[in-house]
Amino acid sequence: MSGSDTPPSRPPRVDGRRLRSERTKQLIIEAYLALLRENPATPMPTAARIAERAGYSVRSIFERFPDLNKLRAAAADYQLAQAAALAPPRNIDGDRKTRIKSQVETRAGTCERGVALWRVLIFSIDQDEDLKPRVRTARERTIERMEIMYRPELSTLSERDRKHMLIALEAITDIESWARMRELYGLSRRGLRDMDADHRPPAAADAGFLTLRAAERRKARFVGSPPAMAAVAQLVRAPDCDSGCRRFKSGRPPQSPARHG
Repeated sequence: MSGSDTPPSRPPRVDGRRLRSERTKQLIIEAYLALLRENPATPMPTAARIAERAGYSVRSIFERFPDLNKLRAAAADYQLAQAAALAPPRNIDGDRKTRIKSQVETRAGTCERGVALWRVLIFSIDQDEDLKPRVRTARERTIERMEIMYRPELSTLSERDRKHMLIALEAITDIESWARMRELYGLSRRGLRDMDADHRPPAAADAGFLTLRAAERRKARFVGSPPAMAAVAQLVRAPDCDSGCRRFKSGRPPQSPARHG
């Protein structure tokens, strides 16, 4: 038999039962996350509530997760994967304004989707060792993304200042900072995006102004520490620092965008 007569290889067989099981697992995770968003005061809904929301039996939950703590860890993995899929770095070769707008829009979506679970993870981390690497991974990915988006600005800093800058940027764009501006200051998601993107960069200046001021009033030890504030000041000293930078440097709040009509 010649090579041309060789029958084509068959595609791998799809295990329908396994696919259905994975789909059930995903729906259970999504039901858990939906319940968290609806009632953040309850960090762990009952298995019965989760099963009811997912449309399955309680038995179906425990066939896939040994206990609810494992479900919580799986939900963290799911959101990490979702964040990576929905938020690839975009416009990385654009000018600074374009890159900041892209980063703000992406970070806004990540924070809005993830704040309910994030609070549960932070609340439960001391009781569940499985959560620690997941929280660390989330923070490391945030920093890695900022390294990509702000590479031109960061490349002008020394290694020490660059490290401090990334720490400061991660702190002021943390999910809890987003939630605080939403809840404490009553800002809408659109309002936050506009405040961050419309005011001219650097990234840490106008975008983080309210968060820094709130942290100082609450006497947050980290944000008020000399290394962190020096890192933010480093951006303010950038050669193309404009009026937005100077407002931050002088301690005056950013001006609201002009209203038309």
